[in-house]
Amino acid sequence: MPQVRVLHSGCRALRPEELNPHSRPNWHLFWHDRPGIQYEFPDAKYEMDADTIVVIPPGLSFTPRAKSVHNFLYFWFTLGPIWDQCRTAPILYPLQDTTRQLLRKIAEHFAARGDPSHQEAVAILGLIGIILTKIDETSWSPRTKDPIILAILNNLYQDPLHAPDNQSMADNAGLHLASFLRRFRLQTGTSPERLRRQLRLNLAARLLHEGTPVKMVAKHCGWTDRSRFTTTFRKQFGIGPGAWSRQART
Repeated sequence: MPQVRVLHSGCRALRPEELNPHSRPNWHLFWHDRPGIQYEFPDAKYEMDADTIVVIPPGLSFTPRAKSVHNFLYFWFTLGPIWDQCRTAPILYPLQDTTRQLLRKIAEHFAARGDPSHQEAVAILGLIGIILTKIDETSWSPRTKDPIILAILNNLYQDPLHAPDNQSMADNAGLHLASFLRRFRLQTGTSPERLRRQLRLNLAARLLHEGTPVKMVAKHCGWTDRSRFTTTFRKQFGIGPGAWSRQART
């Protein structure tokens, strides 16, 4: 999971330009505490209940429809170029009762103040992290039309722990190394090394969430130095792997 940054949050009526998925590369997250909210997409329509979050990736047209709204939570955030280009369908995430109570409290505070407190922002980021770590990497469908880069991306998503090095990927693609790296960055907005690291960290976060010990996770995901794993994990997610694991249990 890449670094998450909350760009906007609120509990109010939304302007049409805010819902334009082509105006900026942002993800949308919605939660309502009343059932009956509909989200219309080009090829599907969902009616949400009060126990579900809908997360909508960039570039996907949608229209929310509601007869009446009491408390709702809406914000948009960025994940980074490679992730913004990979998801092509909304994510529906069922909530536990404790999470729903937390969201209701945050939404009420938004309605009163308009801005989240630091603790609320941390809670929101943690929620996004949990949602994203539950997504199977192989369910992400890269949008690039370049057949060479598409084949490499598919291999990386399926097995980030045993991905070949850059030179091997360039050789397999029949390209010079510099040409391959330029082509990869042009299509994905990132480098192979950075994508590999993101996918390994995403796997590590999911294993920690499932209760796997930190030492085993670090070794399984390719870090022989646990302190380096901890530093890299904290830089990516904002907290260390031990704290992430404890947070998942609570």
